[in-house]
Amino acid sequence: MPAVTYGSARVAAVLRDLLEGRRPDEAGALLLAGEAEVPLLALAAGEMARRRGAQVGYAPDVTIAYTGTCDAGCPMCGEGPAPGAAGAYRLRPEEAAARAAEAAARGAVQAVLQGGHPRDLSWNDLMAIVRAVRAAAPGMRLVALSATDLILWAEREGRPAAELAAGLRAAGADVLPAAALDAVQGMRGQEARRLLSGPWPEWEEAALAAARTGLRLVATLPVGAGESPRDQALYLLRLRALQDRLLAAGSAGFTAVAVLPASARTPAYGYLRAVALARLLADNVPHVQTSVLVLGAKVAQVALGGGADDLGGTHLEVERLELAAGREGPFTPEEAERLIRDAGGEPVVRRLGEL
Repeated sequence: MPAVTYGSARVAAVLRDLLEGRRPDEAGALLLAGEAEVPLLALAAGEMARRRGAQVGYAPDVTIAYTGTCDAGCPMCGEGPAPGAAGAYRLRPEEAAARAAEAAARGAVQAVLQGGHPRDLSWNDLMAIVRAVRAAAPGMRLVALSATDLILWAEREGRPAAELAAGLRAAGADVLPAAALDAVQGMRGQEARRLLSGPWPEWEEAALAAARTGLRLVATLPVGAGESPRDQALYLLRLRALQDRLLAAGSAGFTAVAVLPASARTPAYGYLRAVALARLLADNVPHVQTSVLVLGAKVAQVALGGGADDLGGTHLEVERLELAAGREGPFTPEEAERLIRDAGGEPVVRRLGEL
């Protein structure tokens, strides 16, 4: 165990307790979020990750955006174009299926099916897309929609979220991203909520309903979308408590926390703080995932030493990513493995939802 030799005495005490297996309470978590320096958090989080093993996961995958329109007031996408506007599109089931089949032929082991929340898209329309993708690529892990989608369409169509979750699972989905407690005020006329502050009861119930169907869950932690370190810490504590319930009920529950920068302008320092907090506070979630997609390979590599143990997907649909200083190109499996080894890890293919 590394000696905690700097930082305030109170911060050092909380981190010592963590490294000795004692969970921080809310006061301790908020102390870490508000007062601890990022290098100290990363040191402790990196040690906790290393105790879980040297393996670092990645997955050759493709993201299929079934629509580019959105009218739900989602703060993560900044509200996409409305249906019929310039730039709006929607994939037909056969188009989404063709993209999945092409990705599988190129070596993808996972498809991530996501999109906006246009009101003219019914739940049955969505399930037709999910079924088509599953039929086209039966061997791929299918990550589809989000807990926020369950909340939105349950209210729109007057159906229980549990019923929609069961339908999603029956259509062939394997994993449900839990989104980031996206605000849904656009459909209710309520004042804007800060990201991560709600609507927790509905989101929690949607996640529980999904877990009961056998869907694996992946939580997402946004960075740079208007939230504060305090918001992140409180969310992670609620996530930890929910995961305790799921594990006690015999479910695998959440298999990863994916830490997502809101844009390329997200400060790396704040992003690395969030990665460390995710590993330190969500101790019952097996993996913490970073990515090269937004902030580039170097930030992701630093994150692998500061609490993350998963590099996420390779994004076959993206032709150019920042791989190193002055070098861009596709993020191939070979690049993923090189990056992981350079960070001191042992690369392994790990699809979302796998323990």
